[in-house]
Amino acid sequence: MERAYFVLRSRGPAWDDSNPMESQSDWAAHAAFIDGMFERRILALVGPLEGTRDALLVFRATGPEEILDHLALDPWTNSRLLVTKQISPWQIRLGTLGDQTRAGTVLYAKDVDRVVAFYCRVAGLTVGSSGKDHVVLASAAFELVVLRIPAPIADSIEIAKPPVRRESTPIKLVFFVESIAAARAAAGPLGGALGGTDQEWRFERFKVCDGDDPEGNVFQLREDLR
Repeated sequence: MERAYFVLRSRGPAWDDSNPMESQSDWAAHAAFIDGMFERRILALVGPLEGTRDALLVFRATGPEEILDHLALDPWTNSRLLVTKQISPWQIRLGTLGDQTRAGTVLYAKDVDRVVAFYCRVAGLTVGSSGKDHVVLASAAFELVVLRIPAPIADSIEIAKPPVRRESTPIKLVFFVESIAAARAAAGPLGGALGGTDQEWRFERFKVCDGDDPEGNVFQLREDLR
């Protein structure tokens, strides 16, 4: 069963104390590796402990062996820039790791690949897994399953260019993004559209704007104004 693990890593014999962390050998590859584990929700928390030579990582894993298998793929493990000092199961008494309560939805699509590319770029989702008839996209707390419409039904559906907005549905997907302006710039080339600045409004602490994806499904983006 998956649970939380506290992992302590320390600077190894290959660490160059004359340079900051970002100037160590293979920094870009190490950073990409850590980012990838975080995006796949293997890592919940990660960062250096100030005033020490150590870094703290909180894993979601089934056991220490799984964690060691993951860390073996880190370029800084092979080069001995980092060494693992401690792996301990963490019994969380109060609080959560942030995504233990999750929500999700299923979106039927005629062109799965096109819809997946759109939501990855515009809403910032990442591909978690896939099968012959679906792709699972996810963020830290939300999962979107893009499911292929069966061929006999898909053949009867015509997608206009630009797509006609499907406004009759009572459901609207909502995604939280860092920048509505950046999402708007990305939406058009990917076959969708986002309303202009004159169609933005404020809801609680968020700037909000609606758009439609490449197949006309209506979605909403929210940008935190704090």
